[in-house]
Amino acid sequence: MIRVLLAVTVLSFLFISVHCNGDEQMRQTLDVVRAVCQPKHKISDDVVLAAREGKFPEDKNFKCYAQCVMEFLGTMKKAKVLYESAIRQFDVLLPDDYKEPYKYALEKCKTSTGGTKNPCDAAYNVLVCFHAHNSKISFLSTKMLKFLLLVVTLSLSCISVHCSGETQMRQSADMVRAVCQPKHKVTDDVVLGAREGKFPDEKSFKCYAQCVMEMMGIMKKNKVTYESAMRQFDVLLPEDYKEPFKTALGKCKDATGGAKNPCEASFNFLKCFYQANPKFTFA
Repeated sequence: MIRVLLAVTVLSFLFISVHCNGDEQMRQTLDVVRAVCQPKHKISDDVVLAAREGKFPEDKNFKCYAQCVMEFLGTMKKAKVLYESAIRQFDVLLPDDYKEPYKYALEKCKTSTGGTKNPCDAAYNVLVCFHAHNSKISFLSTKMLKFLLLVVTLSLSCISVHCSGETQMRQSADMVRAVCQPKHKVTDDVVLGAREGKFPDEKSFKCYAQCVMEMMGIMKKNKVTYESAMRQFDVLLPEDYKEPFKTALGKCKDATGGAKNPCEASFNFLKCFYQANPKFTFA
């Protein structure tokens, strides 16, 4: 499950550029993806900025940076394009006027790896092709689709299940911590305790929860965005997780307690959702 959700996570990081509000969320999103792949491959900020304009340097570091992103994404596995899974994500997550350009570009580029067995070279070839065939792409643009940030933080922050891929789980936890934990000065002990349902009744943790929920899109300020969360559960969760999550959301959609303070409202919702859903743990 985490692998599927990480695919959607990095899809939003990597390919999607549209006009939206939320500059702070955009900045945080860029900070997250950079924290994972940029230091690993020693890519400078100038190279990242130039890539947004379609300037892709033909060097090993950048190629492997692109491969790092795509490997998280699930759009590629090693040197192969995962065509069908990417098409499904486009159908579910993109606005109507973006679906056809993206699907057209993917169709054109699904065999554009050049036959190379080197994953970095293959990912670079796909990126160059995709950019050439899709006028709506901007690599790591700050103008990313806001509703995909829902999926970003959903995959990183709130869903923890028993599955293979401990490294991916750890990376997911590290990524969400990089965004919300320092901002609200929540200790590692508190974060670890929250996984066991220990939610301290204090401002810093409540606002940590609110940070996660706000990026996720499950809450906006002090209100639960019920319909959008339900859609995500239907699309992203395995069959045996859908009903417990949807049932819990139905029970907790009014669990904010009428609080006007977003931190208080998020805290109230979190407690209810944890109690109502045996498969949920807060990461």
